[in-house]
Amino acid sequence: DPARAWCAALDRAAGPKVVRAEVRERGRFGRGNECQLRVRGFVAEALHRHATGGACRYYLTTQPLAEDAEGRPELCGEPVRSLVRENLFPPTCPLLPSLILANANVWMGCAPAGRSTSSGLHHDFHDNVLVQVCGAKRVRMWDPSATNVLRPAGGRARVHANGRVVYGNERVEADGRDAAAATSLDLHRALDDASDSDDCDALLDAALALEANHEKEPATPLAPGPPNFATRKAPRGLPSYAACYIGPGDALYIPCGVWHEVSSGGGLHAAANYWCHPPDGASFARPYTSSFWADDWARRRRDDPLLKT
Repeated sequence: DPARAWCAALDRAAGPKVVRAEVRERGRFGRGNECQLRVRGFVAEALHRHATGGACRYYLTTQPLAEDAEGRPELCGEPVRSLVRENLFPPTCPLLPSLILANANVWMGCAPAGRSTSSGLHHDFHDNVLVQVCGAKRVRMWDPSATNVLRPAGGRARVHANGRVVYGNERVEADGRDAAAATSLDLHRALDDASDSDDCDALLDAALALEANHEKEPATPLAPGPPNFATRKAPRGLPSYAACYIGPGDALYIPCGVWHEVSSGGGLHAAANYWCHPPDGASFARPYTSSFWADDWARRRRDDPLLKT
């Protein structure tokens, strides 16, 4: 039974760890109601509901991430960190080794027997590799060209050629790097190499000035909530990009900007996902036109204890 095997592994690796979970409210998730509980308690609740055909009160989703000394969010929270330490979760995506990881997560819940739960229609800001561990999902997808037809909550958007969606006047490149981020990384490199105190002071002043001047004008939102969720259903006649079912052991690659709705079937369902920085190059071996993310990853490998182990 994939569900029980997964729950046993998750409990062994991360049972005492505390995670944040969404709480079902009036029969639905996504209303902003959350709680903290230990992984062991969440697993027990999910298994109980799975055995009785009921709906789990909790849904495990993305976790708050701490920032490192350079202001970058961690690559993953719990329970992924514990799974990585136990060699149960590769810290980078084996299917797409040339893409650079931004974030990794576990998604888990239990729907009532004979019913399904929906993620809502949305797009991601990263390329997504979704790996089904147990249970099944139906995924419907639409091309990024449908972005403004679907009226995202974030308001009017522009779409890069690779599908990366940008709201407001944010200066975001196709590979997801902020226009000011590259300059910031150069300053950090220079600080690493600087030996003279006057040089360090000048570089620190430049970094502070860059942060102060980098003010973003927000987009005019159409609705409250995450900007990347549609405010209307896919209209009749809008051609579906693709639709598929995935089960235990299946993986689905969803490029950034592809609109998708994920429905999880009844019973216990769990998936892992890797969000990778979106490629803007034409080669699988060299997916990025800039060295920005490769340089950033090299710094992570040097500094992140999880990657060192």
